[in-house]
Amino acid sequence: MYRIFISHSSHEVNEAKALRDWLVLQDPPLANEIFLDADMMRAGLQWKSQLKQAMSHCEAVICLVSAKWSASHECLAEYRAAEYLDKRIFCARLESAADPDVDHTSPQSGLGLD
Repeated sequence: MYRIFISHSSHEVNEAKALRDWLVLQDPPLANEIFLDADMMRAGLQWKSQLKQAMSHCEAVICLVSAKWSASHECLAEYRAAEYLDKRIFCARLESAADPDVDHTSPQSGLGLD
């Protein structure tokens, strides 16, 4: 199955693809072991069940944190699912930490990224 699950806002697909490409460049065998919904979602299947299956089988989750990611209920659900499933979670900021639109410590986000 997949070793890495990339959680990203639907508005930031290009950034997620750039991360996937960079990871594969660093370790080519990862090419078929990264779940990126923009590449993996198959027509006709339930997208939530695809996400659930990928999340349950991965080893690690990389969250591409931004204001849009923090505002997304789906992204926050992916983060909480990774916590619940005791996955290794890595957060990468797509915006400056000084960006006033990204609230890294709100109780809603639960990330505590400060």
